[in-house]
Amino acid sequence: MKKEVRCAIYTRKSNEDGLEQAFNSIESQRAECEKFFNANKREGWSLLPKRYDDGGYSGGNLDRPALCELLRDIEIGRVNYVIVFKLNRLTRSLVDFIRVISDKFNRNRVRFSSVMEPYLNEESTDNEFMLYLNLGIAQRERKAVGDHIRIKIAGSKERGLWMGGAVPLGYDAKEKKLMINEEEAKVVKRIFERFIELKSVAAVAKEINRQGYRVKERKVKSGKIYGGGEFKKATVRGIITNFTYIGKVKYKEKCYPGQHEGIIDEELWNKVEEIRRTRQAKYALKYEEMLLKGVIRCHSCNVSMAGTHTRKRNKSYRYYVCRNHIRGMHCQSSNRTIAAGEVEKYVIEEVR
Repeated sequence: MKKEVRCAIYTRKSNEDGLEQAFNSIESQRAECEKFFNANKREGWSLLPKRYDDGGYSGGNLDRPALCELLRDIEIGRVNYVIVFKLNRLTRSLVDFIRVISDKFNRNRVRFSSVMEPYLNEESTDNEFMLYLNLGIAQRERKAVGDHIRIKIAGSKERGLWMGGAVPLGYDAKEKKLMINEEEAKVVKRIFERFIELKSVAAVAKEINRQGYRVKERKVKSGKIYGGGEFKKATVRGIITNFTYIGKVKYKEKCYPGQHEGIIDEELWNKVEEIRRTRQAKYALKYEEMLLKGVIRCHSCNVSMAGTHTRKRNKSYRYYVCRNHIRGMHCQSSNRTIAAGEVEKYVIEEVR
């Protein structure tokens, strides 16, 4: 009796993949992988009904839910064979393949096949060389795409264009442009004005929540609606530090005139900034204290975490907070807020 071989299909579609590319969608990849399975299956082979699809995830890292699930199923013996449309669907990183994927596959005697790269499907020294060569090329292509995207974003920001993403409270996105939402703009103005009076983001958040105001609702491509909850301190802080509201676009450390209309004038903005600078100087809290700024990411959302702080009994406490949580969007992580000191101490010890 032939040994049972349980085959899994893994697919991935990232935002980097152009629509002009053939078989860029999850369903197209899966259809081709199923054809490959049916054409090559042997006695004892079965195709698992469970789907391992990562839509909207980069191949540059392993922080992908379906891939993590696949690797877990490999570890417990549920999967013996993996089929991908192309090797770069599995990973674009040579280091990730060698350190993690190849290690788990080999340790659990799991093989894989690539529909579009059949020369990688047989075990030999030459094919191993071709495997690493293909991964090296994929990694180089990813870097080139990343460089191109960064240049494009920089150029667009310098021209004052809005580059998409979560639409700020007070605006609607129409034809890729920000247009003022008059009702929401009133809330934005109120937040700035009340901060000048109350001089506390916590007090502003508490007041506008009590008055019935809520953060902006956002509908994503899947149809899910996020937001609509109460304002938090970090949400208010994000609003009063957002250059969008004075008609500007910020890229790195520079600001450029935006092609959208501002909601508040620079006089009001400057008053808020003066209060913020005074309070920061008083508590000696500087951004440089956040050692992992721009590095630490939310485990659930894979977005960068923002540095924030609070004061209790005249003592300051620093935290890293998921940016989706700040925006009022749903974050499934149980660690949406992490104590800065603890995680920084752990990282420093690991680096040493």
